Amino acid sequence: MTKKDFTEFCKYLGAISRIFDKQLNSEIDFELYYQALRDYPFELVREALQTAVKRHKYFPRPADVIELIEGLPDSPDSRAELAWAVVIQAIRKHGGYQSVIFDD
Repeated sequence: MTKKDFTEFCKYLGAISRIFDKQLNSEIDFELYYQALRDYPFELVREALQTAVKRHKYFPRPADVIELIEGLPDSPDSRAELAWAVVIQAIRKHGGYQSVIFDD
């Protein structure tokens, strides 16, 4: 995620916390979640949080969200979605005219 995603991430996490009847008491709570999950594209974090709402009985901790992200099916479609999410994140961060080196 990028810093630009932080506001949207906070809104989304806040909404999910209300679903689970969990209070996030301060901006520090949101910042800690963000720091733990910032290595992943926002689209994948959002998808993992949606999965947590469907499958979990309790508010997910960052480690739970990471397990959901990394445990997503390893199909060609999911790899393509992950790759595209990384491209979108790079465009947001560096712009459309900068060179970017990708891991994969």
